[in-house]
Amino acid sequence: MKMKILLVFGFLFVTGCAYTSGNPKVADSVNASKIFQGKTTQQEIRSLFGDPQGTGFVSGKEKWNYSYTKVPYLPFMESKIVNLRIYFDPKTKKVTEYDFLGANSSWEEYHE
Repeated sequence: MKMKILLVFGFLFVTGCAYTSGNPKVADSVNASKIFQGKTTQQEIRSLFGDPQGTGFVSGKEKWNYSYTKVPYLPFMESKIVNLRIYFDPKTKKVTEYDFLGANSSWEEYHE
């Protein structure tokens, strides 16, 4: 019985122990593939990713920022960092450009 309890807690520890922050919808590159320059509107972006985590203006364009970070507590598990920056025409509220930057890494990559 003790062994079963240890196995359950061990499984939960290994699968659920990670620091996460940001919007997990951003981590799904399928959502980013639905963004089209000159077509996708702010409302459509909001329905895909929710409210932006940051906003501003750059070179006359409205900019929305989204990010997601997952860093495991155990070194053999994969980490993930994703940033999505979307720029809109302030008049049409449509995407003019966007950057989807993502990285996955694991402990093995740094110790080969």
